[in-house]
Amino acid sequence: TILRIFWGVDMSIQEKNRVVMLWAGYGAGEIDVQFRKKAEECTRRGEPFGVYWHSYACTPDMAKKEAQYCAETIEEYKIFGPIVFIFSEDSSRYVQSRGIAVTEKLKKELVYAFCKAMKEYGYDAEGRADAN
Repeated sequence: TILRIFWGVDMSIQEKNRVVMLWAGYGAGEIDVQFRKKAEECTRRGEPFGVYWHSYACTPDMAKKEAQYCAETIEEYKIFGPIVFIFSEDSSRYVQSRGIAVTEKLKKELVYAFCKAMKEYGYDAEGRADAN
């Protein structure tokens, strides 16, 4: 199975189909060091996959830019699963270290900006933000 190939890959059930979830990258265009290898192996095996993008955006404009980086990272692959914007506790700490208060409103704005931009690139996306 794909789990024997990739260490720590998240699995998700999407409409009763198994979908491998890969970390594509984070922040300002940093591509996960294993992403291309894993994406190519999934493609070779015909395994459907989606991607996570870990955010370090402080503003909606930065989240939109992260969407551009994500789209550029995945453009050569056929994505069958979700594209998920992740705003984690680590993201919150980073944003707070820049003197910006992390509010529920800000998190919603970041998720919305990323997902809207991904839609403009032709992808459906969803967002997840950890509670602080």
